[in-house]
Amino acid sequence: MNFEREMYEVREKWEESYFSEQDRRRIEKIDSLIPQGADTLLDVGCGNGILVNYLEQVRKDQFTRICATDRSKTSLTFVNTEKYEADINHLPFADDEFKVVTCLEVIEHLPFDVFQTALVELARVASQYVIISVPFKEDLRYSRVECIKCQTAFSPFYHMHSFDENRLKTIYDNLDGIKCIGCQKVELSRRPYFRQVKKAISRAIHPKAFPQNCICPLCGYNEFDRLKKRRGIDLESQAPSKAKGLARFWPHYSEAKWIAATFRKS
Repeated sequence: MNFEREMYEVREKWEESYFSEQDRRRIEKIDSLIPQGADTLLDVGCGNGILVNYLEQVRKDQFTRICATDRSKTSLTFVNTEKYEADINHLPFADDEFKVVTCLEVIEHLPFDVFQTALVELARVASQYVIISVPFKEDLRYSRVECIKCQTAFSPFYHMHSFDENRLKTIYDNLDGIKCIGCQKVELSRRPYFRQVKKAISRAIHPKAFPQNCICPLCGYNEFDRLKKRRGIDLESQAPSKAKGLARFWPHYSEAKWIAATFRKS
């Protein structure tokens, strides 16, 4: 069984209440990067359609076609535009079919043997622009969790890549005919100083803590029932939560949460 795929079929993971006000602002920022003259757009790895559904509402008159793909059948049930179930490395579209192709918080998940193929596919189906966003300077070692059943350590979001500004801007350097024309940081997050020390203390205090939104890739252990209990939460009522426990006293600094780059084909 592919436990990683199973995680993305949990319906509660895609409901609007799962996403924060920060996610909404992220989408508004991506919207601002889309050229006004573009009239066709494909969002690859669309999830619950958070971007395409937004564009369908606020830019409906601009686009003649808004399309989305994802490999999760469940996520696509939330998408209100044209949509297809597809893997990023085998997109079912012709060359240059869309003026803009977006891919938001997807490529950090890609296995190394798929990564380059996926980038080529994004560029292949775009005629003018590719917009890619990723988490910014994610510490993959710090973010790892340990399964309380089999003790496997893994990224709770299955992230396999970390990006700073330079790495994102240069991902197409080995491909002719496409180059980065801009890179912007998106939103801010609080990050702890001495993060590994903080993590060790937190783990000692809460040895059985496990995220409710992930599944162990080795044994399949999960706590999805906790996630399902969140069903029906009104997104508008979710104010930023105050720091709790150790986080109240630990020193933090502000850093961009995401980074987005625009690439133009020549």
